[in-house]
Amino acid sequence: MKINIVPLEENHKLLNCPGNVQNNEMFSSILNGLSFGFKKDNRQIILLLRNESSEVMEVLPEGNETVNVFTAVNFLLSNFVNKNKIDIKTAFQIIDTLFNIESDVPVQKTIYPLFSLLGWLPSKKGEDAYKAFPNFSDKLQAMLQNKKVALNDAFLFHLHMTDFSYNEILDLLPENLSFSEANLSLKMVTEIAQNTKSNSIQKDTSLISEIAKKLSSAKDKADFMNTLKKLRYPKVSLLKERFSDYINAFKFPGGVSVTTDELFEKNTVNMTISFTDKNNLEKKLAQISEQLKKQNDSTDYFCIENLLEEK
Repeated sequence: MKINIVPLEENHKLLNCPGNVQNNEMFSSILNGLSFGFKKDNRQIILLLRNESSEVMEVLPEGNETVNVFTAVNFLLSNFVNKNKIDIKTAFQIIDTLFNIESDVPVQKTIYPLFSLLGWLPSKKGEDAYKAFPNFSDKLQAMLQNKKVALNDAFLFHLHMTDFSYNEILDLLPENLSFSEANLSLKMVTEIAQNTKSNSIQKDTSLISEIAKKLSSAKDKADFMNTLKKLRYPKVSLLKERFSDYINAFKFPGGVSVTTDELFEKNTVNMTISFTDKNNLEKKLAQISEQLKKQNDSTDYFCIENLLEEK
């Protein structure tokens, strides 16, 4: 395939995406400020209109190649466009335009291959996200546009939270959340809502307000994430408190820490001892041994299985 510059003709139809993108970083400097279009009569050529001028760029076949609007877009995206610079709304506009082009070929062969070139979700999930995107709240769309969250997590959040006015939760997200923390937050809120709904006979419309009320008391980002984890994993939070109380009862010397894995999935406990020399280590080991003997009558929560079995 090759690109040719030709004059604008009457049968050239300009597609309505991405419109005037003069200040958009979607295209390389060569293609900046252009819009997709096609030849109206047979739709065999993808056109790019340079602002308000009369020049267009067309993708032409070489040899026995066949060029239609989909292969031309694929060619342009593959060779001239950096997908990491395509913002989410422009990607949606391109996909929306392509879905509205009549074709006898199924979308799985025409549009699906373009999703990855646009930084969109792949396959059927990408089509589902495309259909849902216009219904995302303005707040959620803004977070996507500003690359605060990933499309996959935003889509799943919207999909499972459509019964609720979820902006109440989005408004509480701390501004300094990292990209991964914001995605994790949406994921956990979604799971909290799903778990609560599955345990309820009828839909509880106050669910989001209850979650928001508990999250609104968070003092900072760390407190917000910890509160969210407690809501998402209430049993784990209980186990952590129980284990922490058990450890604190030993009065181990300074420089000794005892930890488990985050979700108590492994029956292993780690003890770290900081010491300055051999004598210091011997002293701390003796103190640890003495403390362990004092707790002989209590249930051994160093054995995680005992911790999990405790009611």
